[in-house]
Amino acid sequence: MMALSRPQQRADFVQRGQDALFVALRLAGWGATTLLAAIGAGLLVFLALGGFTFAGLMLQLGNLASRFSAAGAARRGEFEAIVLAIFVIVLALTAFFRRASLRAAFIPITDLTGEDQ
Repeated sequence: MMALSRPQQRADFVQRGQDALFVALRLAGWGATTLLAAIGAGLLVFLALGGFTFAGLMLQLGNLASRFSAAGAARRGEFEAIVLAIFVIVLALTAFFRRASLRAAFIPITDLTGEDQ
């Protein structure tokens, strides 16, 4: 087995580091987009409850806030658990339907000639 020269080893190390950072940035972008889509789905539910008007949205959120603050500690805990479970399910469904873009994060980008960059 032939040993690589020092400059070639360094170049390979730098290239691997750049590749790892590229994948990490693509994964961070995918995760942020997925999280924002799941939060947006929750907002859409309240917007639909408010008749797709801003005033209705604020009315629904105010109603929820007043009932939440009037509830006891046990009821608040139950409500928080339900909301968390629903959010995790929505997040999982959003991630499932975005799995193709997650897979694309690991595929190298090619230029128009078809060569790796």
